[in-house]
Amino acid sequence: MDLDPTGGLDLLCGQSVLTGLRWADLPAEESAFRPGRLVGALPAWHAMPVLTGDVRGGPLPCATAVLEAMRAEHDVVLVDLPRGAPPPPGAGVLILTGLDLRSAVAAESIASRLRGTAPAAVVAADAEAAAAADAAAGVPVWLVARQVGEDVLAEDLELITGCPVLGQVPTDRVLAKRLALGEDPVRSRSALRRAAGALARELLPRLADAAAPETRTTNQLANQSVSRPTSQSVNQSGDQSRRQSWSR
Repeated sequence: MDLDPTGGLDLLCGQSVLTGLRWADLPAEESAFRPGRLVGALPAWHAMPVLTGDVRGGPLPCATAVLEAMRAEHDVVLVDLPRGAPPPPGAGVLILTGLDLRSAVAAESIASRLRGTAPAAVVAADAEAAAAADAAAGVPVWLVARQVGEDVLAEDLELITGCPVLGQVPTDRVLAKRLALGEDPVRSRSALRRAAGALARELLPRLADAAAPETRTTNQLANQSVSRPTSQSVNQSGDQSRRQSWSR
C-alpha cells in the first residue's frame, strides 16, 4: 500500500505498469471491503497486489478499511508511509536512512516519536494528532542503512537512534539506469537485489515475533520515500457497479 499523497509506486515496477485499481477508483467513504474481491482487483507485480495513486489523487479516507481487507488476505502487508505519518496499530516500522549525521539525527527523531520517548517539550498540534501519536508509541522500530554519506558507522547509528540496524543497501547505479528506462528492477541480478533478499530474511522473523503477543499477522515497513508522479489513469467505466462488488 502506497500512502504517499503523490503516489508513483507503480512506476518503480517497470514499464509494463499493470492494470487495476488505484486509490481514485475506490469509494472514498467506504467502511468495509470484501477482502478477496478488493485484492483481486488490484494490480499485481510478481504476484504481489499493489495499491498506489496516480494523477487523480492518492490515499482516501477509506485507507483503514482497505488495510483491514489487505490484512485479511495476507500475512504481511507493506505500507509506504510519508515522513511523519503515524503507523497503523500493530505495525512494525522499518526506517530507511543514510550513513551520515544529518540522516542519523532525523532517524533518531522519528524513532523517538514512534517509541514514545520524544522530549516532553514536543507536543501534538491538536487532539487528533495527539491520539495518533499515542497509538503509535511503543511500536517496534528497525533501521536499514543506505550506503550514502558513510561518515557514520552502522554501530554509531544504532547508538544514536537506539534501534537495531537490520542491513545495509548499496547505491546501485546500474539499477538506477534500469529504472530510468522503465525496466523491471528485479528482472536481473544486482547488489541491491541481494541486499534486499538478505534484509527480508532478517526482517520477517522479527515481524512474526512482534505480532505474536497480539496475534497480529500484518505488519508495516515505513521508509523515507521519494515520490514520483505518474501519468497513468485507470478506466472509469462501470465504476459504480465495481464499487458495489468490493464493499460489504
